[in-house]
Amino acid sequence: MKNNSIAIVCSLIITIVLSVPANCFALEEDETNIVNLSRMFIAPTGYMIPSGVLNVAFGGSFASQGGREYLGLMSIGLGGVAEFEISTSHIITNIFSFTEPIGTTALKFILYNQKSDFPVPTIVLMLRSNAWSTVSGDRGDFAGPALPDGGGTLMNVDFEVHQTSLYLSASKLLNPTSTLHGGLVWHEMRTRDISYYGDPSLQPPGDMNKGIVGIFIGMEREMNDLTHSILEIGSKPKIEFDQLLQGVTAKNLYYMIAGVRYFLTPMASIDAGIRYRSDYSGLSDTEIRTGLNLGIDIRKGIKEKLKRKSKRK
Repeated sequence: MKNNSIAIVCSLIITIVLSVPANCFALEEDETNIVNLSRMFIAPTGYMIPSGVLNVAFGGSFASQGGREYLGLMSIGLGGVAEFEISTSHIITNIFSFTEPIGTTALKFILYNQKSDFPVPTIVLMLRSNAWSTVSGDRGDFAGPALPDGGGTLMNVDFEVHQTSLYLSASKLLNPTSTLHGGLVWHEMRTRDISYYGDPSLQPPGDMNKGIVGIFIGMEREMNDLTHSILEIGSKPKIEFDQLLQGVTAKNLYYMIAGVRYFLTPMASIDAGIRYRSDYSGLSDTEIRTGLNLGIDIRKGIKEKLKRKSKRK
């Protein structure tokens, strides 16, 4: 299932990219500024994708401790006031040895657009959610005895998890080369259908319903005309197995990513960064995160097709 999900997302992105005329990856001649695709490495920013521009991204992170995480993302700007996104990514971290990529959908709205002569930053609200997804783990994923008195043996645990996240994000241009991003996020985690395998005397606990508040902050700095440096610090939920209560619980996990975004064109860039998490134990657990972002001007493509049709007539 994991490989199938990755293959479907990557195939869809490649199909879209190959079907678009090459000149749709470029801006109009009088538009020379870099197009901001409205995200840091992970967290959303206060910026919106320009109206009619489709952003496609794929990549991942690789490490011995965190394992492989794959990213496939598509988002589109809607009139400069909203943004719709679908993605396949690891929005939940857990202790288990197997996790399927979780497909998510998100909708972002602008609440306030920064004015050049007013100190209030640009503010947006984003709601991101995923369908119920299956998570499982075996005995090797659990630390300590199965029961406090050692009276049972837990071999496997299976359950389904659902997460909805509400982001309040802000971005402010500090000077011509530096932008500050930050905000708050509310994660609501739910589990259901928890099943244990092992000692028949073990009784599965009730379902979990827990809310977690997190923060995120980032700094983006223009190093030269083609390269931006990015520092991002944030949090996301981590699912763990509570040995004492013999149940599933969730807590905040913090991460930090430092890297660069190199622009091949104003609408195409390569990300490269280093990520470290609060549950890692040393330098050997550090992850290398890479990605490719492509902006496609759908409006321009439609205009080109209409021009060709009118010329034929």
